[in-house]
Amino acid sequence: MEALADTKYITPLLITLAVVLAIKLLPRFFSGAKYVTPEEAAKAIEGAGEAVVIDVRSESEFVGSLGHIKGAINLPLGDLGSRLQSLKEQLEPYKQEPVYVVCRTDNRSAIAAGTLKKSGFKDVRVVTGGMIRWTREKRPAEGIS
Repeated sequence: MEALADTKYITPLLITLAVVLAIKLLPRFFSGAKYVTPEEAAKAIEGAGEAVVIDVRSESEFVGSLGHIKGAINLPLGDLGSRLQSLKEQLEPYKQEPVYVVCRTDNRSAIAAGTLKKSGFKDVRVVTGGMIRWTREKRPAEGIS
């Protein structure tokens, strides 16, 4: 009887864990983007004049305590689809160039990367760990409030 009582609690716990992992990991699998470390991204951004950084956090996060990567374009995830349409002409030259996507961790970046790929961007890269990891590794950030 005790074993039966234990499974009564374990099954819901395992289901919850599976759902949380699916929510966290599924965007990564379906984004079609390459994942890069902050070190790899920093080297590429500093070394390549054509690299674009898109920060998909909210405006307040963009200028908040973590700041943002120098030269990053702030396109919040919730506005990304419509902003891609309105900025289509300006962003067209970058569709063949590396595009680095960053957010706070990398969850929103994975979703945004899928949107960018569907919009014709060929080389989309998600910065693993987002701005949390970027700043923890003491990479340069600007706009910190």
